[in-house]
Amino acid sequence: MTVNESLMTAEARTWRVGVIGVNAAGLFLLERMSGQPNIRLAGAYDRNPSRCLFAVGLGCERWDSPESALFSEDIDVLFLMENASPDLISTALRRGKHVVIDRPWMRTADELRDLANQAAAANRFATIACLRRWSMDFLTASNARKAGRLGTLHSIRLLSCEQRLPANASSVKVLREFGYHRLDQLLILAESVPRRIFAKQFRDSGETNEHGFFAMIDFANNCTAQIEIRSQSRLSDQSGWMLEGSTGSYRDDRIYTVTADGEIVDEPLPRPAVSSDAFTEELMS
Repeated sequence: MTVNESLMTAEARTWRVGVIGVNAAGLFLLERMSGQPNIRLAGAYDRNPSRCLFAVGLGCERWDSPESALFSEDIDVLFLMENASPDLISTALRRGKHVVIDRPWMRTADELRDLANQAAAANRFATIACLRRWSMDFLTASNARKAGRLGTLHSIRLLSCEQRLPANASSVKVLREFGYHRLDQLLILAESVPRRIFAKQFRDSGETNEHGFFAMIDFANNCTAQIEIRSQSRLSDQSGWMLEGSTGSYRDDRIYTVTADGEIVDEPLPRPAVSSDAFTEELMS
């Protein structure tokens, strides 16, 4: 192989990435992708010019408008980290860009189905950035589920109560900030489809913004799930995922089983070995 052939082969494995929306999630992605050898940051845009300075600091070109990304021939994948219009997404797919969307809750089910159809027609992928699928708590719980020692799963629970200071409060409502990611994880753990749902939001009298929610979901495989998240609780408690099955249970990196004489024993479940940036590695594979 000649030197030029070697360079061409390396270039073929390099994904050229653009980001629209340098919010907290967008900056996180830029920082993570900047260290990947098979990714080159092609450019970034944000309505707030000061945000783009962070992207420039990572060696990324600053675009003056989203259209700069759409008509650039130097992009393979476009990350949309803010609420992009359907027209912008459609144009990106038609112009040969793969698309990754954050904040999928801003789309209706019909819009997401239409997006999938457009991506298929353009022979490109359109996917969702579910970054918390790679959290260690979820990955370990998922491994416990896959190990086969829990038997038929009949209960999934998660409790998260904390007192968030006003300075740490997000403009995004709790259901969207935390609920979407936890419900996404829940569907993977349950390995079934919801059959019946009861849910309520927690808010103080006279307030419009909620500070938590409770959801109970019955699945078609007879598993029942409960999720409770509160951001204004004086009783701090983080349970992580708790799984109860016919032959075993899981919580906090441990599997619990019962011996023949009725004794409950627990043993550690090793945490999975994962890449330092499994999300982008899987996305670019």
